[in-house]
Amino acid sequence: MERHQAHRRVSFSAPQMFDLVLDVERYPEFVPGYRAAKVLRREANFLEAEQVVTLAGMQGRIVSSATYERPRCIEIQSQDEPFSRLRIEWDFQGIDRGSCEAHLSVFFDLEFSWIESLVDGAVQPFLSRVLATFDQRAESVYGDGRG
Repeated sequence: MERHQAHRRVSFSAPQMFDLVLDVERYPEFVPGYRAAKVLRREANFLEAEQVVTLAGMQGRIVSSATYERPRCIEIQSQDEPFSRLRIEWDFQGIDRGSCEAHLSVFFDLEFSWIESLVDGAVQPFLSRVLATFDQRAESVYGDGRG
């Protein structure tokens, strides 16, 4: 599985960023490429969601499951096409009361090798955009109420 990763220091706490990332039903409002998202099941430290996502001009429906440990990490997995395996890891390292380092890693194998060349070049810029988008979302949700 190939790994892509990005990180960003943000002026919001790890719990604040964790809560934004776990609020998957709001993704279509602000995350690039998200068309729809619905939580199918929620339990203690577990979430299953259905999403419609567009990446590199291709749109697909993905059901994923997430396990998490608030406010430190979220691990998301799916095996829906076009992925034979997909794993997304979010990690939040508190720097001080009002800021953290957000790490985003994506590992995937695709069902069809010809798609890999289309998607591969788009992943890294997409991850950087996603981190910037969550930072902007935190600003709009939390404003100066940081920490």
